[in-house]
Amino acid sequence: MTIANSTTAILRNRIWNCPTAQLLLPALVAAMVLGTSSYSAASSADASSTSAERSDIDSLLSENRLSALAAVQAVRKASKLQSTLPPAAINSHLADLLRWVVHDYANNLSVRLLSAVPDGQAAGRPESSTRLRQLQKTYWLQDNALYGAGALMQYAPALGRLLSQSWRTHWERTYPDFCPDTQSDVVVGALPAYERGSAPTDSRCRLPTPGDWQYLRMRQYPDPADAAFDSLQTPIIGTDYPADRTGHVQMAAISRKSARDLFKYGCLRQSLLGHTRTAQQMFDLAMTRWDGNGFANPKNDPESGGRLVGVYWTRDLAFALMCANALGVGTQSQLGSVQKAQLEQKLWSAQSPSGGMWSNYCSPDASDCKLNIPAIAKQTNEVAPLVLLAYGSNIWAPTR
Repeated sequence: MTIANSTTAILRNRIWNCPTAQLLLPALVAAMVLGTSSYSAASSADASSTSAERSDIDSLLSENRLSALAAVQAVRKASKLQSTLPPAAINSHLADLLRWVVHDYANNLSVRLLSAVPDGQAAGRPESSTRLRQLQKTYWLQDNALYGAGALMQYAPALGRLLSQSWRTHWERTYPDFCPDTQSDVVVGALPAYERGSAPTDSRCRLPTPGDWQYLRMRQYPDPADAAFDSLQTPIIGTDYPADRTGHVQMAAISRKSARDLFKYGCLRQSLLGHTRTAQQMFDLAMTRWDGNGFANPKNDPESGGRLVGVYWTRDLAFALMCANALGVGTQSQLGSVQKAQLEQKLWSAQSPSGGMWSNYCSPDASDCKLNIPAIAKQTNEVAPLVLLAYGSNIWAPTR
């Protein structure tokens, strides 16, 4: 039974009450169709999967959704982030999202990783493309597996541990010269190895420590901007990493015009370091980038030369809730100058009937968005784990 089938009851409300969903209707319908090629223990589980693993998957993907709802309820009970949605509604959203992630995990047991774009589609384009088919068989160890393992460790711990072990095994096999404990650790509540208070024993991890308003700029391996990416043999095991293959790093300034920079590289890191005042300052500054529809950034802000006017990034909403959770203000209805209810409404309007989250959404009055959104909006295993993490436990308490 597919996740898409299990969420049919809420399909009409999500489409007809949501301008973004109306715009993405062709892809939403296609996602439902693609969902019919669902996981089955008999056909998808490879020889290395265990009976316990298959049992956990089958339980979480069962038609009645009871196991997924129970998993979500347990996490939400311990979470300090209070939703403005009724408990039944937020639990249902998160259960569908959890099932979407588990569904992709089940469909990729041969590598035991999470796909970058599980359905191989972009919004408004029911047909696939060479690039999207490549991304469907691309597994980013940082943005997909690391984030996914962090989320599943809370909602489905046994699967989370298996995914964590798997991505590290793939890392050591594919990128033996790179340190696995790098910048994106802050998303899952850990400081990078190079700033944990003492010199790392692993020489690969001895990278420069950024200042408070800096971060190490990430590179992608392999680089999707390279024309050769589309002809790479699949599966593609990729990662973000803050150094080139010689160990050279590029220090970058946290942009005060980028909510993502301020939330991810600023607030979450400073919270883990115990620098609460600086973390709060960065959070407050990021919240000023809210324009009523989402967070402005150099890509969508015409004053900064942005060309994607009216297009917003769903991950920024998740990062905002993460930082509220980290700072212990998750019970407040007002986050800086923004009503939390408004932020949550925008976030969940980006959920597909299949359970996943669209990476981008439009402002209701953005005429140019119809031209831009089909090329960039996808359901990804970057955004989905970020949302699950945001509504989970406060894992960003100071580590030292």
